[in-house]
Amino acid sequence: MPDKTPIIDDPNRPDWGAGMTSEERRASHWRWAAKTKLKSGTMEYEMYEKGLQCGGCAFYIALTSDLGMDWGVCAHEKSPHDGTAVFEHHTCLHLTAREEKGEECAACDGCGTIDCPTCLGTGKVPEEKEEKP
Repeated sequence: MPDKTPIIDDPNRPDWGAGMTSEERRASHWRWAAKTKLKSGTMEYEMYEKGLQCGGCAFYIALTSDLGMDWGVCAHEKSPHDGTAVFEHHTCLHLTAREEKGEECAACDGCGTIDCPTCLGTGKVPEEKEEKP
């Protein structure tokens, strides 16, 4: 395990007060990171490569303290990661981008599965754009 992490060990960041020491937070970061490796060749890895990551998901809740710069909790009830700490650059097939607009997709009941032919994994039906003459 590396001795330092860029965010936890940044001397310009405040000590986040009582509670866990920076050493304990650093140990949590590396312990959790070891559990979140994506396997290359999977749909999740392809999503990660395209920038479709947990940090941009509507169901990602960032943690407080310096761990919140990289870590949050998944709150998507259909995700296998629901209720667990997730790295902001992790991903899953239920990712729902925050900025998506439109009505909830009836084809996937709004869950946003990546292979949904209607919403293409967003959980929302794209709004029709008016074509200019």
